[in-house]
Amino acid sequence: MTQGARKFPSIMLGWHYRSRHEALIGFSNASFYDNQLLTIPDVKDHQNLSNEIIIDDCSLAKTHLVDVYKKPISYHYIMNGVYSARSNLKEAEYIAHLVRELLNDQTGLSIGIVAFSMEQQSVIESAIDDLCVKDKDFANVIEEEYKRIEENQFVGLF
Repeated sequence: MTQGARKFPSIMLGWHYRSRHEALIGFSNASFYDNQLLTIPDVKDHQNLSNEIIIDDCSLAKTHLVDVYKKPISYHYIMNGVYSARSNLKEAEYIAHLVRELLNDQTGLSIGIVAFSMEQQSVIESAIDDLCVKDKDFANVIEEEYKRIEENQFVGLF
């Protein structure tokens, strides 16, 4: 370990998303990261149960916004979504519609999308691009979101 510390540069984490409660990482953030570590804040009491989010029509993403806002991270079950070749096209289509609805709400909140493969990332990006072609207003809004900065900090879609 000592040899590694001498030979490799020290790199600090930029953000932390694994804790169920933000307070769990708070001490480390204050003590070791000078409160610079980005964390996902607790929006509500996590003991409260929210409705299951079951998607059967990707274009109806707006109907699930109430449940999306209840937690900083939520699970969405995509009916008839097929995982093939490390991607799920129906899931990507739903994500594109959900991003559009979240941006249309104009809450100012940041949106982050996590994909577990490069292939899924690619189909999500393609689904967003396809929706932009169909909806020019969305294309304009998302273009601004890709570069949104507040107080010298990037807070747009990531």
